[in-house]
Amino acid sequence: MNRFTLLLLLGFSFITIHAQQDSTKTQDSVSIQTKEVVVKAKKPTIINKADRMVYNVENSSVLAGNNSWNILRMTPMLEIDNNGNISAGGSNAVVYINNRKSTLKGKDLEEYLKAMPAENIIKVEVITSPSARYDTDGPVINIVLNKPATDGVKGSLSFMNQMQQRNSQGISGNVNAHKNKFTQSFTYHLGGENYDFSSYDHNQIYAKNSDEYIYTRDPQDGFHIGGTATSEYELNDKNTVGLVPEYHQDTGDEDMTSTIDYFENKILLNSYNQQQINSRKNAMAASNVFYKYYDKEKNKSLDINFDWAFKPSDSDIRFYSYQTTTSGNNVISDEKNRNYSLKADYSQEIDSTGYTIEAGGKINFLNHFKPYVYNALGLTGDWVYDATRSNDFSYKENINSVYFNVSKQFLKKIDIRAGIRFENTNIETLQKTTDEAYDQSYNNWMPSLLVKYTINDKHNISLNYNQFFWRPFPDDYNPFLYPNSSGYATQGNPKLLANRYDNYELKYNFFKKYTFTFRYNFTDNDYWPIYVQTPNLIIQRLESLEGKVNKYGFNFNVNQNFLKDKLNINFNANYRYTDNSDFNKTNNIVADNYLSNYNFGANITYNDFLIKDLNFNAWVSYNSPNNFGNIIANNSNFYNVFSFTKIFKAIEMDAKIEFSNIFAQPHWDNSTYSTIGVFDHDQIGDWRGVSLSIVKRFGNQKIKATSKTEGDKERVSGGKK
Repeated sequence: MNRFTLLLLLGFSFITIHAQQDSTKTQDSVSIQTKEVVVKAKKPTIINKADRMVYNVENSSVLAGNNSWNILRMTPMLEIDNNGNISAGGSNAVVYINNRKSTLKGKDLEEYLKAMPAENIIKVEVITSPSARYDTDGPVINIVLNKPATDGVKGSLSFMNQMQQRNSQGISGNVNAHKNKFTQSFTYHLGGENYDFSSYDHNQIYAKNSDEYIYTRDPQDGFHIGGTATSEYELNDKNTVGLVPEYHQDTGDEDMTSTIDYFENKILLNSYNQQQINSRKNAMAASNVFYKYYDKEKNKSLDINFDWAFKPSDSDIRFYSYQTTTSGNNVISDEKNRNYSLKADYSQEIDSTGYTIEAGGKINFLNHFKPYVYNALGLTGDWVYDATRSNDFSYKENINSVYFNVSKQFLKKIDIRAGIRFENTNIETLQKTTDEAYDQSYNNWMPSLLVKYTINDKHNISLNYNQFFWRPFPDDYNPFLYPNSSGYATQGNPKLLANRYDNYELKYNFFKKYTFTFRYNFTDNDYWPIYVQTPNLIIQRLESLEGKVNKYGFNFNVNQNFLKDKLNINFNANYRYTDNSDFNKTNNIVADNYLSNYNFGANITYNDFLIKDLNFNAWVSYNSPNNFGNIIANNSNFYNVFSFTKIFKAIEMDAKIEFSNIFAQPHWDNSTYSTIGVFDHDQIGDWRGVSLSIVKRFGNQKIKATSKTEGDKERVSGGKK
């Protein structure tokens, strides 16, 4: 235990004792203040609507001592992997904040939400069947935030120490200022991330009857810093303008060491060690300028957003192989990404007809530039530039889209929403080193339909249909041969094609507490990783392949309150079944044709546990990791997180202790099947430990909800509540 940890433990104990004394001292002075009684109708914690699940956390005990990332992690139907990637119902999800698509992803989004107090969140919407309005290729996670209700300054400051295999510390804060019609907020974070991962790889090649076993230890040291500012000015009760600049940066180092044993025909032919030294620096500067018009009486709104983002990234990776002689290679990259977009959304309810219409469009430009410099280790120990292995790659993408939705209620029981989205996509890739260029241009119409039938006030059923379009990422097109520590090299493919898939969802909700959901989606083509054997190297690359893939999903959710609402239990069960038989047969892939995945999770909160103002929270989940194409999960994980939060109202402070995965250590074991062999990978995560955190609040904590959003409307037709 280092000095910082010891000091934090002592500080934790001191603050607990001191705060209890202060609470006693101030009790009399608090009791003589004028009391104001406010009667509020408490919203159910979980509301299941036709196209989304709404997780209401406002005024919930789960907020105490938590940050916004923890709330997202506890949200039913969501799955978050070790890289911060979020999925819902087995499909990758896109995160929106107040109906604005977030520029942050993965770890950047995680650190931003960790810096934001949970009290800033009103609700989290898991939109499994987004309308044509949303710029997405899958489910949408919309985080709805509140803002100050009275003039003044409020905020919070958080300190955290996380003890896993190694120690990590962090500081984050949030400040909100409100004066008349102007609101200014600022969220910031900084801290270290020190982890220790390990992995096992087993590469089996059919032709050589060979087995390669690789054990790798991967300690990582990282540091992150960033902030987001939001300026919002209400021109009048209908018009608002705002600016959201943000900057995030993370740096890190790794020193991976591997032991490799190589067999042919079960005979050991070679044993050697390998080392990989990585250093990285990633940054993002971005801004959003917005204008909002909202007429509450006429239920009419207009949103205009202009976004830009610049994301530079530098990395220096060195590989050393220690056999009879030392060999090595060095890869240096200097990546630049620039993104610009202009988006407009308009909605209006036509009272005389009962129809609600939505229309809008978006223009988006992405410029991606990523050169790789490849150096080989010379005989004298210096690095020698290799022009044949280096590359200079650029990717340009322009997507223009328009959409239209119309919705209406019929016979007071049937709600219908129909929509269409049109996208024009233009892609240019250029490998400057070899002067190879590829262009793609295509148009897509994506229809959507939602029908909801209300049986009575306790039962309703809905049917959703969406068509999505999945595009590869810029790095997926880059043909550079990228070496790694798993015994092969990865390579992008500039000839990749995007793929379309159709999604159906049937949902039955009863007694406002129970929901059954059945999902089915399919695609007739996809891009999967394949392996190619060359004389000196095994290459993994993505390939667009024909063949039908069918996926079925079943979800059950229940939310219950007990003990006069002090105890809340939310249980979620998700089962997915994948039929790859046609795809495997078409592409001669030797793998399981039928796959099953499951996820059982529960979130339990107990307010005033044992003593007053002590809250208990438990989040447990038992699941099998997602399958992706011919990458098949081999194991299940049991996530278990328990926390106790003591709230000191008199001094506006929370102290929290959290135990993560003390009963089981998560790991991710999967196999990739190809025509040349099977590649097994098992990574053991560093997600077991204890963390201590202290949150100090200041200022007037009174808040108000944001303007009514599409998610607040009770009917799918968009009508008023």
